[in-house]
Amino acid sequence: MNKVPLADLADRAVQQSKLTLPGGKAFHLKAVIAETTDPKADFHANIEEYWVSSTKWRRTIDSPNFSQTLVVNGDAVSEKDIGDYLPFWLNELVTAMFDPLPMLDTLKKANSQLPKPTGSANSTTCADFPARVDRWVICFKGDDWLLSSVFTKGYAVELKEYKSFGDKRVARRIVTNPEPGTTIEAHITELTEITQPDDQEFVVQEVTPPAERIVSLRIEEDTFRKLALGSTEIDWPPTGGGLATGGMRGLRLGGQKGSCPRSVAGGLRQHKPGKPFASGGEKVATGTCDTEWSSRTSRGSS
Repeated sequence: MNKVPLADLADRAVQQSKLTLPGGKAFHLKAVIAETTDPKADFHANIEEYWVSSTKWRRTIDSPNFSQTLVVNGDAVSEKDIGDYLPFWLNELVTAMFDPLPMLDTLKKANSQLPKPTGSANSTTCADFPARVDRWVICFKGDDWLLSSVFTKGYAVELKEYKSFGDKRVARRIVTNPEPGTTIEAHITELTEITQPDDQEFVVQEVTPPAERIVSLRIEEDTFRKLALGSTEIDWPPTGGGLATGGMRGLRLGGQKGSCPRSVAGGLRQHKPGKPFASGGEKVATGTCDTEWSSRTSRGSS
């Protein structure tokens, strides 16, 4: 059976599909995000980006619980945020649009080979990396070696409906399932080349210091629980009669689908002073718990 190094396969997939690679075409992109399983839910957003280069771009995110305007012009960065934290599902889908395989550098170091993808668009070849606390499964399409899906504990998306843009082929539909019974899709509704960039779009009126910008990272649940000020035991409400055992579907805890139980979330919204999540005092959006709860905090807060 013919095999190909995973590093080569991953790099080829990114070279074919990543919009923001150095030397890429300048573009204007619009995308709509919505939960297909419950259109009335808060899982929806509008994304717009003007991109000229990796050092000159502007992105806006507009959603019910979080909005952001991010402008990069050389070394100058302006970030204006409205909302307490960048929801994990939103960060995940935005990442997939502009950097579909964020762990590429790690994969390039992997000494692994896969069967050479062959066959139709419906066939896939997958790399499976089990670990103690995580598992990576990365699949490539059989006909053109493009990314089909990426699955890890902190980043899991399916990439569908590839269409050409210049010399790239870009997934126009991205799907994630943050919890059982919930499907959220991002649809790129507009992707056009910018032939004459408007410099006014990239003016940085006021530089945002690094300490005031949101940084996202993943913390293991055991580590996060140790930072809690109070108990993280789940304080279940008393039963109101009826069956004492059984299953639950579509459970909503902590006010939002996909959040931790109230007692856990309440204990984790504050962490011990002197134990920052990241060095330098940056504002940090963290994801933990089996259902991925995010918070926004800063060094030394209590």
